[in-house]
Amino acid sequence: QYFDLPPTHPRLDIYCGDAGQFLSTRVADSPGCYDLILVDLHDSSGMAPVVRTPEFFETCRNLLSEHGVLAVNLWYGYREKEEREARDSMEAAFTPRVLYLPVAGKLNCIGFAFAQPPADSDAVIGYRALEWKRRTRIDFPARLVELARFNNGLTV
Repeated sequence: QYFDLPPTHPRLDIYCGDAGQFLSTRVADSPGCYDLILVDLHDSSGMAPVVRTPEFFETCRNLLSEHGVLAVNLWYGYREKEEREARDSMEAAFTPRVLYLPVAGKLNCIGFAFAQPPADSDAVIGYRALEWKRRTRIDFPARLVELARFNNGLTV
């Protein structure tokens, strides 16, 4: 409900449950089968412990398709050490293919990890951002500027 996803779609499967258990059974059956994995594993006290383990992110990496993306809501509340552990684990599994986008006015950011670095030119990425803005009314070009500002060396 928080991602505003459609309840049904032919290319979308939503699973709610124990993420560690789900991922470990899927990687054995279907490696490389997901184009997108969204992770939002926290409650009012912080992130779930599984999100801070290298094995979790390695399993996610193994489940992504060749051009797949992992998007993780890194929320630390008042436990910054936990968020750092999650970032370290994600970077160990995906380096150098991790970008961060802080959420304005919140104690979290979104981490994006890529199965492989995007091969599109800045012009193509900019065009796609404009197209997605037209389709969704979300200011994707502004998000690209924020990504560039918070990720040293990124050009958009």
